[in-house]
Amino acid sequence: QANMRARAASPSPPPPERARMSRDVLSGGIQDITNAMVEARSLNDILRIIVETIYTGIGFDRVVFALRDPRQERMLGRFGLGEGIDALVKQFHFPLDFAPDVFHIALQKNIDIFITDSADARIATRIPDWSRQAFSSGTFVLLPIIVKDKPFGMIYGDAAAANSIRIEEDELKLLRTLRNQAVLALRQSA
Repeated sequence: QANMRARAASPSPPPPERARMSRDVLSGGIQDITNAMVEARSLNDILRIIVETIYTGIGFDRVVFALRDPRQERMLGRFGLGEGIDALVKQFHFPLDFAPDVFHIALQKNIDIFITDSADARIATRIPDWSRQAFSSGTFVLLPIIVKDKPFGMIYGDAAAANSIRIEEDELKLLRTLRNQAVLALRQSA
């Protein structure tokens, strides 16, 4: 929570400086996670470092880490960071039976999805009601976690205002590295 307050209190730097700071935070987080894996820290610790790195590095309002519940065949929010996150984590759940929405498409096709404006007519119909009601986010990213060709989890990050987050290509590569570290940590723990 200290990071949240510090980030909220400081004005946004100009775009080039923000991008450099973002890359520095994401790169530093990747190194921290690598060190944590070498030190054989717990899976929970590693996943929390990943979520914190994404939250701080990109500047999302909220980040949720979700895992598949094999008994219920549902994706369930497990933990996250941001304002009101405990209530939101509980609302982050959906069945894994395919539906033509962005969450299922990300999982089925194993693709990262970055939505800059969730109200855009081209995408609005692909956002499920549960997400729209619980999160009412203008901008969000979905990073699926696929293990052995099966949906295993997902990282969700959002901002309330549309077009309020920009993710440059080099930042997207770093986000993919963080997601891949989550995949590796989950594989090693199995």
